[in-house]
Amino acid sequence: MDDNELADLVQKNLKGRRYLVVVDDFWSRDVWDSIRRIFPNYNNGSRILLTTRENEVAMYANTCSPHEMKLLSLENGWKLLCDKVFGPKHDHPPALEEIGKEIVEKCQGLPLTISVIAGHLSKVARTLEGWKDVARTLSENIASNPNKCLGVLGLSYYHLPNRLKPCFLSMSSFPEDFQVDTRRLIQLWIAEGFIRTSVGSRKSLE
Repeated sequence: MDDNELADLVQKNLKGRRYLVVVDDFWSRDVWDSIRRIFPNYNNGSRILLTTRENEVAMYANTCSPHEMKLLSLENGWKLLCDKVFGPKHDHPPALEEIGKEIVEKCQGLPLTISVIAGHLSKVARTLEGWKDVARTLSENIASNPNKCLGVLGLSYYHLPNRLKPCFLSMSSFPEDFQVDTRRLIQLWIAEGFIRTSVGSRKSLE
């Protein structure tokens, strides 16, 4: 089926029903405009839940204040790791808790990173030495799961305007956890020719 036929099918299946539809990872207003007509409004309490990284898109879809997600706390990150590695009962060896929380802390509250590392931990021996080895090679373990991580990074990259893509890629020249000085970074971008002023502009490159 083409897009119009699919849209028609969805609309017919929702007709007369009370529904909750979750649409994940919106990037633009245009996408919302193209699908909103699919969801009939019968004033029966039906809801559409959208997720987006763009606050502007969230406000456009609904004028009420969007719920802004925060990075996971250490406690919630540890809970997520335990869910993925040990199951809902969190039946973990006490000796692994300290190193496990250290691993979670290195993930800096990012659920995707914690999930990727948890997937790796579920395959290694549940020993202190095994988990310490994962903590030491955290970035290598993340890089070895390109389908998940690069897919998410790819969305961020391709959504950028062309003029900003080289700036994004240039960040890979810094070591992991390196504190980048903003002024130095701007000067590097200028030296590389990533930043240009428009013709007739009086603004400095900085």
